[in-house]
Amino acid sequence: MKGLRRFRYHVLIALAILVAYVAADLWWYRSGYSWAIARINPAPVDPFAAPASYRMPFAERATYFLSNRVFVDLAGRYREWNDPFRPRKDPEGHPYFLSGEPEFEAFSGPLRCMREPSLLAPFADPAPTSYRLTILSSFDPCVSYRLIREESGSPPQFRGVTVDSISGEISDEITIELAPELWDRCEALLNSPEIWNPPAEIRLLGATSPDGDSWLFEKSGSEGHQMVVLHSPDYLAEFLLDGTLPTEGAPVGNVGVYREILELLQSLSEETTSTHQP
Repeated sequence: MKGLRRFRYHVLIALAILVAYVAADLWWYRSGYSWAIARINPAPVDPFAAPASYRMPFAERATYFLSNRVFVDLAGRYREWNDPFRPRKDPEGHPYFLSGEPEFEAFSGPLRCMREPSLLAPFADPAPTSYRLTILSSFDPCVSYRLIREESGSPPQFRGVTVDSISGEISDEITIELAPELWDRCEALLNSPEIWNPPAEIRLLGATSPDGDSWLFEKSGSEGHQMVVLHSPDYLAEFLLDGTLPTEGAPVGNVGVYREILELLQSLSEETTSTHQP
Protein backbone atom coordinates (compact mmCIF):
# COMPACT_ATOMS: atom_id res chain seq x y z
CA MET A 1 0.00 0.00 0.00
CA LYS A 2 2.82 2.37 0.81
CA GLY A 3 4.31 1.78 -2.65
CA LEU A 4 1.00 2.55 -4.33
CA ARG A 5 0.56 5.74 -2.33
CA ARG A 6 4.13 6.78 -3.21
CA PHE A 7 3.43 6.16 -6.90
CA ARG A 8 0.26 8.25 -6.80
CA TYR A 9 2.17 10.96 -5.00
CA HIS A 10 4.80 11.08 -7.75
CA VAL A 11 2.12 11.09 -10.47
CA LEU A 12 0.41 14.07 -8.81
CA ILE A 13 3.72 15.91 -8.60
CA ALA A 14 4.41 15.26 -12.29
CA LEU A 15 0.92 16.46 -13.25
CA ALA A 16 1.34 19.57 -11.12
CA ILE A 17 4.66 20.39 -12.79
CA LEU A 18 3.11 19.87 -16.24
CA VAL A 19 0.13 22.09 -15.44
CA ALA A 20 2.44 24.76 -13.99
CA TYR A 21 4.62 24.65 -17.10
CA VAL A 22 1.67 24.99 -19.49
CA ALA A 23 0.16 27.77 -17.40
CA ALA A 24 3.45 29.67 -17.26
CA ASP A 25 3.95 29.18 -20.97
CA LEU A 26 0.49 30.53 -21.79
CA TRP A 27 0.96 33.40 -19.36
CA TRP A 28 4.25 34.38 -20.99
CA TYR A 29 2.70 34.06 -24.42
CA ARG A 30 -0.22 36.32 -23.52
CA SER A 31 1.46 38.69 -21.08
CA GLY A 32 3.14 40.89 -23.66
CA TYR A 33 6.70 40.37 -22.44
CA SER A 34 7.82 39.62 -25.98
CA TRP A 35 6.25 42.93 -27.03
CA ALA A 36 8.05 44.73 -24.21
CA ILE A 37 11.39 43.25 -25.25
CA ALA A 38 10.77 44.23 -28.87
CA ARG A 39 9.95 47.75 -27.73
CA ILE A 40 13.30 48.02 -25.94
CA ASN A 41 15.24 46.48 -28.84
CA PRO A 42 13.04 47.06 -31.90
CA ALA A 43 13.69 44.81 -34.88
CA PRO A 44 14.31 46.41 -38.29
CA VAL A 45 11.28 46.87 -40.49
CA ASP A 46 10.78 43.99 -42.90
CA PRO A 47 9.63 45.39 -46.28
CA PHE A 48 8.24 41.96 -47.24
CA ALA A 49 6.25 41.43 -44.02
CA ALA A 50 2.49 40.94 -44.12
CA PRO A 51 0.37 44.02 -43.40
CA ALA A 52 -0.64 44.68 -39.80
CA SER A 53 -4.25 43.81 -40.58
CA TYR A 54 -3.31 40.32 -41.80
CA ARG A 55 -4.33 37.48 -39.49
CA MET A 56 -2.71 34.10 -39.97
CA PRO A 57 -5.22 31.23 -40.46
CA PHE A 58 -5.99 29.24 -37.33
CA ALA A 59 -4.40 26.04 -38.68
CA GLU A 60 -1.08 27.81 -39.29
CA ARG A 61 -1.18 29.63 -35.93
CA ALA A 62 -1.81 26.35 -34.12
CA THR A 63 1.00 24.66 -36.05
CA TYR A 64 3.50 27.40 -35.23
CA PHE A 65 2.42 27.45 -31.58
CA LEU A 66 2.89 23.70 -31.18
CA SER A 67 6.15 23.61 -33.13
CA ASN A 68 7.69 26.08 -30.67
CA ARG A 69 6.85 23.80 -27.76
CA VAL A 70 7.86 20.36 -28.99
CA PHE A 71 11.00 18.93 -30.50
CA VAL A 72 9.46 18.44 -33.96
CA ASP A 73 9.53 21.10 -36.67
CA LEU A 74 5.79 20.99 -37.28
CA ALA A 75 5.82 24.32 -39.10
CA GLY A 76 8.47 23.08 -41.53
CA ARG A 77 6.58 19.84 -42.08
CA TYR A 78 3.35 21.76 -42.63
CA ARG A 79 4.98 23.93 -45.29
CA GLU A 80 6.56 20.87 -46.90
CA TRP A 81 3.26 18.96 -47.07
CA ASN A 82 1.43 21.96 -48.54
CA ASP A 83 4.15 23.16 -50.91
CA PRO A 84 2.70 22.97 -54.44
CA PHE A 85 6.22 22.47 -55.83
CA ARG A 86 7.09 19.46 -53.68
CA PRO A 87 8.32 16.41 -55.65
CA ARG A 88 5.30 14.61 -57.11
CA LYS A 89 4.20 12.25 -59.88
CA ASP A 90 2.28 13.24 -62.98
CA PRO A 91 -1.56 13.34 -63.01
CA GLU A 92 -1.67 9.69 -64.16
CA GLY A 93 0.57 8.53 -61.33
CA HIS A 94 3.70 8.05 -63.44
CA PRO A 95 7.03 9.33 -62.11
CA TYR A 96 8.68 12.16 -63.99
CA PHE A 97 12.20 10.91 -63.27
CA LEU A 98 13.83 7.73 -61.98
CA SER A 99 17.28 9.10 -61.24
CA GLY A 100 16.32 10.59 -57.86
CA GLU A 101 18.82 13.40 -58.38
CA PRO A 102 17.76 16.70 -56.76
CA GLU A 103 18.46 18.74 -59.90
CA PHE A 104 15.81 16.73 -61.72
CA GLU A 105 13.34 16.21 -58.85
CA ALA A 106 13.06 19.98 -58.42
CA PHE A 107 11.14 20.03 -61.72
CA SER A 108 8.55 17.37 -60.82
CA GLY A 109 6.44 19.65 -58.60
CA PRO A 110 6.16 22.48 -61.15
CA LEU A 111 5.42 19.96 -63.93
CA ARG A 112 2.58 18.51 -61.85
CA CYS A 113 1.20 22.01 -61.24
CA MET A 114 1.26 22.51 -65.01
CA ARG A 115 -0.63 19.20 -65.43
CA GLU A 116 2.14 17.98 -67.71
CA PRO A 117 2.48 14.24 -68.44
CA SER A 118 5.60 12.23 -67.76
CA LEU A 119 7.90 11.70 -70.75
CA LEU A 120 9.93 9.10 -68.90
CA ALA A 121 8.58 6.11 -70.80
CA PRO A 122 6.38 5.69 -73.87
CA PHE A 123 2.98 4.96 -72.34
CA ALA A 124 1.46 4.72 -75.81
CA ASP A 125 2.26 2.25 -78.58
CA PRO A 126 3.62 3.43 -80.91
CA ALA A 127 5.40 6.04 -78.80
CA PRO A 128 4.87 9.68 -79.84
CA THR A 129 7.84 11.96 -80.42
CA SER A 130 7.93 14.61 -77.69
CA TYR A 131 10.19 17.49 -76.77
CA ARG A 132 9.84 19.65 -73.68
CA LEU A 133 11.66 22.64 -72.23
CA THR A 134 10.84 23.54 -68.61
CA ILE A 135 12.32 26.67 -67.08
CA LEU A 136 12.45 27.33 -63.33
CA SER A 137 13.33 30.94 -62.65
CA SER A 138 14.60 32.60 -59.49
CA PHE A 139 12.34 35.61 -59.96
CA ASP A 140 9.83 34.85 -62.75
CA PRO A 141 6.95 32.35 -63.11
CA CYS A 142 7.76 28.78 -64.12
CA VAL A 143 7.10 27.93 -67.77
CA SER A 144 7.02 24.80 -69.87
CA TYR A 145 6.90 24.31 -73.64
CA ARG A 146 6.06 20.87 -75.05
CA LEU A 147 5.90 19.69 -78.65
CA ILE A 148 4.38 16.33 -79.53
CA ARG A 149 3.80 14.42 -82.76
CA GLU A 150 1.77 11.24 -82.81
CA GLU A 151 2.80 8.41 -85.11
CA SER A 152 -0.79 8.19 -86.35
CA GLY A 153 -0.14 11.12 -88.68
CA SER A 154 -2.25 13.68 -86.80
CA PRO A 155 -0.91 17.26 -86.87
CA PRO A 156 1.87 17.95 -84.34
CA GLN A 157 0.86 20.06 -81.36
CA PHE A 158 2.47 22.65 -79.13
CA ARG A 159 1.50 23.34 -75.52
CA GLY A 160 2.81 26.25 -73.49
CA VAL A 161 1.89 26.75 -69.85
CA THR A 162 2.88 29.19 -67.12
CA VAL A 163 2.29 28.77 -63.38
CA ASP A 164 2.53 31.25 -60.55
CA SER A 165 5.85 30.84 -58.71
CA ILE A 166 4.15 31.00 -55.29
CA SER A 167 0.71 29.42 -55.52
CA GLY A 168 1.48 26.95 -58.32
CA GLU A 169 -1.76 27.90 -60.09
CA ILE A 170 -1.81 27.98 -63.89
CA SER A 171 -1.84 31.59 -65.03
CA ASP A 172 -1.58 31.06 -68.78
CA GLU A 173 -2.01 28.06 -71.08
CA ILE A 174 -2.12 27.56 -74.82
CA THR A 175 -2.42 24.55 -77.13
CA ILE A 176 -2.08 24.92 -80.91
CA GLU A 177 -1.41 22.78 -83.96
CA LEU A 178 1.91 23.19 -85.75
CA ALA A 179 2.48 23.29 -89.48
CA PRO A 180 4.88 20.55 -90.69
CA GLU A 181 7.59 23.05 -91.64
CA LEU A 182 7.39 24.70 -88.21
CA TRP A 183 7.65 21.31 -86.52
CA ASP A 184 10.74 20.52 -88.60
CA ARG A 185 12.36 23.80 -87.58
CA CYS A 186 11.64 23.25 -83.89
CA GLU A 187 12.84 19.65 -84.04
CA ALA A 188 16.09 20.66 -85.72
CA LEU A 189 16.82 23.23 -83.03
CA LEU A 190 15.87 20.90 -80.16
CA ASN A 191 18.20 18.22 -81.54
CA SER A 192 21.18 20.59 -81.59
CA PRO A 193 24.35 19.01 -80.13
CA GLU A 194 24.84 22.09 -77.94
CA ILE A 195 21.80 20.94 -75.92
CA TRP A 196 22.54 17.27 -75.40
CA ASN A 197 26.34 17.69 -75.30
CA PRO A 198 26.76 21.29 -74.07
CA PRO A 199 30.13 23.04 -74.03
CA ALA A 200 32.15 22.58 -70.86
CA GLU A 201 32.02 26.33 -70.19
CA ILE A 202 28.21 26.26 -70.07
CA ARG A 203 28.17 23.36 -67.60
CA LEU A 204 30.98 24.73 -65.41
CA LEU A 205 29.67 28.29 -65.16
CA GLY A 206 26.12 27.08 -64.67
CA ALA A 207 27.16 24.90 -61.74
CA THR A 208 28.83 27.83 -59.98
CA SER A 209 26.15 30.49 -60.57
CA PRO A 210 23.99 31.15 -57.46
CA ASP A 211 21.03 32.72 -59.29
CA GLY A 212 19.38 32.50 -62.66
CA ASP A 213 17.16 30.04 -64.50
CA SER A 214 17.34 26.26 -64.62
CA TRP A 215 16.46 24.76 -67.99
CA LEU A 216 15.35 21.13 -68.28
CA PHE A 217 15.42 19.74 -71.81
CA GLU A 218 13.62 16.44 -72.41
CA LYS A 219 12.97 14.37 -75.47
CA SER A 220 11.14 11.07 -75.72
CA GLY A 221 10.29 8.66 -78.49
CA SER A 222 11.22 5.30 -79.92
CA GLU A 223 14.79 5.76 -78.66
CA GLY A 224 13.71 6.28 -75.06
CA HIS A 225 13.85 9.29 -72.76
CA GLN A 226 16.72 11.78 -72.54
CA MET A 227 17.10 14.82 -70.32
CA VAL A 228 19.67 17.43 -69.42
CA VAL A 229 19.65 20.39 -67.03
CA LEU A 230 21.46 23.61 -67.90
CA HIS A 231 21.74 26.77 -65.82
CA SER A 232 20.89 30.01 -67.68
CA PRO A 233 22.53 28.79 -70.92
CA ASP A 234 21.21 31.72 -72.97
CA TYR A 235 22.71 34.23 -70.53
CA LEU A 236 26.09 32.50 -70.33
CA ALA A 237 26.21 32.01 -74.10
CA GLU A 238 26.16 35.78 -74.58
CA PHE A 239 29.43 36.07 -72.65
CA LEU A 240 30.96 33.30 -74.72
CA LEU A 241 29.91 34.93 -77.98
CA ASP A 242 31.23 38.40 -77.14
CA GLY A 243 34.53 37.04 -75.79
CA THR A 244 33.95 38.07 -72.17
CA LEU A 245 34.54 34.49 -71.05
CA PRO A 246 37.80 32.88 -72.17
CA THR A 247 37.58 29.57 -74.00
CA GLU A 248 41.32 28.90 -74.41
CA GLY A 249 40.85 28.84 -78.18
CA ALA A 250 38.56 25.81 -78.10
CA PRO A 251 35.43 26.04 -80.27
CA VAL A 252 32.23 26.30 -78.27
CA GLY A 253 29.81 25.49 -81.07
CA ASN A 254 26.57 27.27 -81.88
CA VAL A 255 25.77 28.45 -78.35
CA GLY A 256 23.38 31.03 -79.79
CA VAL A 257 20.95 28.16 -80.28
CA TYR A 258 19.72 28.51 -76.68
CA ARG A 259 18.41 32.02 -77.26
CA GLU A 260 17.01 30.99 -80.66
CA ILE A 261 15.07 28.09 -79.15
CA LEU A 262 13.66 30.21 -76.34
CA GLU A 263 12.53 33.00 -78.66
CA LEU A 264 10.90 30.53 -81.05
CA LEU A 265 8.97 28.76 -78.27
CA GLN A 266 7.94 32.07 -76.73
CA SER A 267 6.63 33.23 -80.11
CA LEU A 268 4.57 30.03 -80.41
CA SER A 269 3.03 30.62 -76.99
CA GLU A 270 1.90 34.06 -78.17
CA GLU A 271 0.42 32.88 -81.48
CA THR A 272 -3.22 32.84 -80.40
CA THR A 273 -5.36 33.71 -77.42
CA SER A 274 -4.61 31.66 -74.35
CA THR A 275 -6.87 28.68 -73.72
CA HIS A 276 -6.77 29.27 -69.95
CA GLN A 277 -7.64 32.49 -68.20
CA PRO A 278 -6.53 33.08 -64.59
